[in-house]
Amino acid sequence: MKFSILLSILFDLLSKRKLTATYLAEKHDLSPRTVYRYVEILSSCVPVYVKRGRNGGIYISDCYKLPLNFMTETEYGAAIEALSIAYSVRPEDYFLEAKRKLSTQRKSELNVETLFGEIGNVIIDGENFYNAPRLLEKLRFWEECIKKRTLVEINAFVDGAKMQTNVEPHAIVFTKGAWNVYAFCHTLRTFRLFPIGQILAVAKTQSTFRARPFQRNNVIPTPIEAPALLPVRLEISPIVLTAVQNWLGAENVRKQKGKWVVEISLLDDENLPRKILGFGKGVKVLSPASLQQRICALAEEIQALYN
Repeated sequence: MKFSILLSILFDLLSKRKLTATYLAEKHDLSPRTVYRYVEILSSCVPVYVKRGRNGGIYISDCYKLPLNFMTETEYGAAIEALSIAYSVRPEDYFLEAKRKLSTQRKSELNVETLFGEIGNVIIDGENFYNAPRLLEKLRFWEECIKKRTLVEINAFVDGAKMQTNVEPHAIVFTKGAWNVYAFCHTLRTFRLFPIGQILAVAKTQSTFRARPFQRNNVIPTPIEAPALLPVRLEISPIVLTAVQNWLGAENVRKQKGKWVVEISLLDDENLPRKILGFGKGVKVLSPASLQQRICALAEEIQALYN
């Protein structure tokens, strides 16, 4: 396997988004079978997938770009200089195109800010999101497809299994701490939430769709039964006071005998101990004892991972 061929396939896909095995085989003097082996290796770290049959080919996700910090500043400079030298020796247009793409990538990395952008009327602060610039690109992609009613082909994990299907995106939904696309799935023949983090690859099709009516309760169903609530009493350290106020509301945080205390009923599920443990030593459960025990058990499980 030649690393240079892998890179060439990657850059070709980034430029054209879709290629055929025949094209790559002829370009690199390989058999189609060997091309698919290269693509399989590439797919282990890049959202590349193969679509068989009529109008098939090798695709790369429409949302994918080279990762931030793909190269250091020095490496970018060396690569751009090398492409300039290569063009002076052999004036091929693809050397200039590669130089342009690297220069654009380099500038985009220099311009990344913590408060990094918006979609529609929603401004997003990247400080609270891992890989924030890529998230914004994905959200903008789905926003555009929703506005233009573009049918999208996706590869995604659905109920733990991989699925390739076409979807009609209708809304972007933030729920339970994650960004989702609410879309009508052609395979399942129903609406559902697709967590953006579980979508491996996307590709715009040439087709559009008519919007289907839906209601908010269809997107985020109202629970049939009232959720189980647990009365808790917490002691809050000043180091996490602002974070706890954002979580539970400043009106529920009071100072008692020189200490910050919260008395509130919280949703009693498996996420509650994880949420509290996420504050480290900044939040202490004063009651009930059952919640204290659950947090201690979770902490012991975490500690066991590192023993």
